[in-house]
Amino acid sequence: MFRPLAATFLLSAAIAAGCGGSGEGPQPVRLALDFQPNAVHSGVYAAIRDGADERRGVSLEVRAPSSSTDSLKLLGAGRADMAVVDIHDLALARERGSDIVGVGALVQRPLAALIARDEVRRPKDLIGRRVGVTGLPSDDAVLRAVLGSDGVRLSEVKRVTIGFSAVPALIAGRVDAVVTFWNAEGVVLRRRGVGTREFRVDRYGAPRYPELVLAVERSTLRERPGLVRDALAA
Repeated sequence: MFRPLAATFLLSAAIAAGCGGSGEGPQPVRLALDFQPNAVHSGVYAAIRDGADERRGVSLEVRAPSSSTDSLKLLGAGRADMAVVDIHDLALARERGSDIVGVGALVQRPLAALIARDEVRRPKDLIGRRVGVTGLPSDDAVLRAVLGSDGVRLSEVKRVTIGFSAVPALIAGRVDAVVTFWNAEGVVLRRRGVGTREFRVDRYGAPRYPELVLAVERSTLRERPGLVRDALAA
């Protein structure tokens, strides 16, 4: 799955060859987030707050998603110029024929985890139980890796699509575990006093990898490399 990404990131070198801004004032860059705003997006919001984007000749316009697949859909439909995407979803989109390329890593390590109620002591305890997923293909990859580390097949758990409602779904007992981010929902659950157990994907079957990347359409990289470069620099 990751082979297409090797070539994808090599394309980001093309940005260095691009020209700078047009000198006609900040150019708008519509940036679609992968998820509701959280700590991993702090650099984006800091750039806007401090005016770093405008100093680089761009004006970042952030769009938070209403569903888990919005960022790739917005990018593919031309309603976003750049998107924050999970690296697995980028690879899957490319395998399915999307001409989307990664141009930089936003988060350098995996953040995905299977977070379960504290009575679940190991992945094998989830056999026959409900696991909440957002609906993104990457969730299955994470779940497969964590379960597989304990000899469990994906088909041995009951997947329930819950969108972005991991915290309320787990608290209410609608699911026994959720595929989510340990640095976001995991923190919220602990703050609410919910007993949980985290199975971080890079500790249960997966190598370390950059979790979130910034992606653009190949045509954007080819036709407006300076804009992409300036947005990344901001």
